[in-house]
Formats: sequence, structure tokens, C-alpha cells
Amino acid sequence: MASATAGQIEFTGFPAPTVAAEESPWARYRRLSAELGGLIPQTMLPLALGVSTARVCQLMNEGRFEVVKIGGTNYVGGEAFEQFLRQERKVGRPLKNPSKMALAKAVVASVKENLSNR
Repeated sequence: MASATAGQIEFTGFPAPTVAAEESPWARYRRLSAELGGLIPQTMLPLALGVSTARVCQLMNEGRFEVVKIGGTNYVGGEAFEQFLRQERKVGRPLKNPSKMALAKAVVASVKENLSNR
């Protein structure tokens, strides 16, 4: 800069570009597979669990599986999958809460039964 005259700036060149050392998808897959006890693609889960694709998405949104996205594909950790398989799960749809009218009818029927047994 000493040779530059007043009002002029000496160009010394562009700085060297700094590129973050990104992990390749394959290296990330291998690392996460080792950490999570294997990786299972989301597309295989409905077959393995015997449930619908929508149910798998619901389980993933609930946080029941540890989900990892690599190259646009969702994977689930093998250990989390095995742990989910070992759980005792209820089968079928949960029972609906009875309506107030159904509760009132049940109370009336119970009272009538108690009065007729006396």
C-alpha cells in the first residue's frame, strides 16, 4: 500500500476461499449406522411393523423413533426400532368416552335394577 497514491488502493488479490469440510452422505451413513445400531429406511418400516405408511409417519412425528435424514431419505436407528418391537402395544382403536346421555341411561338402568332387587 505504500506505493499507492492518495485516494487509491492497491489490489493484492482475493483471499483464499474457505470451504467447510462437509461430510459426504456415504460417510455420514456409515457413522450414524455405527452409532445407532444400523439404519432402516422409512419405506421398510410399514412392512416390518405390519402397520400402514400413515401410522409410521405418525409414530415418527410423535418422536417414537430416532429419525435421521441422509440424502433425502429418512432412516430410523436399528436399536430404537428393536426397542419399539419389544414394547407391549395395545391392538385396535381406543375406546370412545361415553356421552353424557349414555352415562345417564346407565345410571337409570342401574337404579332400576337395584330397586327391583329389594
